[in-house]
Amino acid sequence: MRVRSSRRTLRTILSDDMPESRPLTDAVVNDGATADAMTDDEKLAVAEAYRAATATNNVRWLRLLHETDASTWHNFDGHAASVDESARALAWLHRRVPDLRLEDVSLTATTDGFVARWTMIGTAPGGPLSLRSCIVVELSSDGRVATAAEYVDSAALAPLRHAG
Repeated sequence: MRVRSSRRTLRTILSDDMPESRPLTDAVVNDGATADAMTDDEKLAVAEAYRAATATNNVRWLRLLHETDASTWHNFDGHAASVDESARALAWLHRRVPDLRLEDVSLTATTDGFVARWTMIGTAPGGPLSLRSCIVVELSSDGRVATAAEYVDSAALAPLRHAG
């Protein structure tokens, strides 16, 4: 049995707050069921919105796609970042790498969310950036990011650490 959530569903958010994503709203129909009950197409629609927010530095979208208490753990520092910290990190990354783009994108639905893999390419202060990233995401019952674990090659972060 599905229980209706009193919070705005992801479909509503995509329709009202992210008009650029209207094509995704047809795939995202989550009425408060568990992420397990979401179809792969629904999970992939969330994954695509997540990718788009990351690629375009759309911090507003990023915040809307996450539960307010969501966290993203990083393998390179062992820290579980809050949504606010993740939003600030995304903005910082785009400032450091103004030509940042995502290549070799792969989005895969899982039982309770999705896996997003891509290579971040651009020109960082310390030289060319080519950073492979794999993010394992668990979705909440509302279809938002509840937890994420991000894995990157820490050596590939070196161009970002340059003081330039």
